[in-house]
Amino acid sequence: MVVLSGADGQVRAAGAQGCFAGDTRVLVRCEVTVGGVEAEPLGYCLGGVGAVEFTGVLRRLGDPGVDPTVTLTRRRNVDADGMTETLCLRSDADDFVQTDLHVRLGVDLAAMDQVKAGRSPAALGAEAHDGGLRWRRGPRAVTARGAPRPVLVDADEQRLGWPVRVPARGE
Repeated sequence: MVVLSGADGQVRAAGAQGCFAGDTRVLVRCEVTVGGVEAEPLGYCLGGVGAVEFTGVLRRLGDPGVDPTVTLTRRRNVDADGMTETLCLRSDADDFVQTDLHVRLGVDLAAMDQVKAGRSPAALGAEAHDGGLRWRRGPRAVTARGAPRPVLVDADEQRLGWPVRVPARGE
């Protein structure tokens, strides 16, 4: 497997971005928002074979002022079995931060030749499945789950969501 994303870690349904298994794109979208907004990227760091970490700031959360006090770190690991992403909110704010975290996903099962030619098929519809989402086309299926189990499983919007409470100066 290989994942192509922006430097911010977002996998957008545009161009050649996505998670590829062999010659098939199994994930065309993986966009994370916190409090309804995307993190502003600070940077990324390669962590070895199949591992990368993306860090961004969330300016609308935490203490007021010009220096952001809340960060989102996305730790992505890719191996032959799939992609796992661990999301960590860190707050240096003086008080707790109460917000929500959403992950919007999309699957198109596009062949590599289609992606290279810019002729990707439309994204597939999702169904709620076992506390997550599942997409199917013929014998192929892709499943996304969260731990802890998501509070929101929205198959129409292809979104998983959790309420989050980050302690003051904690994660």
